[in-house]
Amino acid sequence: MDPANGAVTVINSEFKTPAAANLDGKCNLWVVNTKTGATRLLTGGKLAVPGGIKLDGDTLWVADLFAFRELNVKSGEVKDVFRM
Repeated sequence: MDPANGAVTVINSEFKTPAAANLDGKCNLWVVNTKTGATRLLTGGKLAVPGGIKLDGDTLWVADLFAFRELNVKSGEVKDVFRM
């Protein structure tokens, strides 16, 4: 929708249930669409918001905002001990 004159332009009519839309710094429009069942990882990480850590031998215990995790410092393997 053009805020100057209210004109509506359809960019993509294939979205089923758009859940969110945002513009980036280059004026690209990014949309999160739901209901198709397909998933695709856009970005990822083993730890979301680490808050507290404790090193015990080769194990790094991490209190994350969403989980309590165990990280093997030699292999880099991350395991969920508990998730909210």
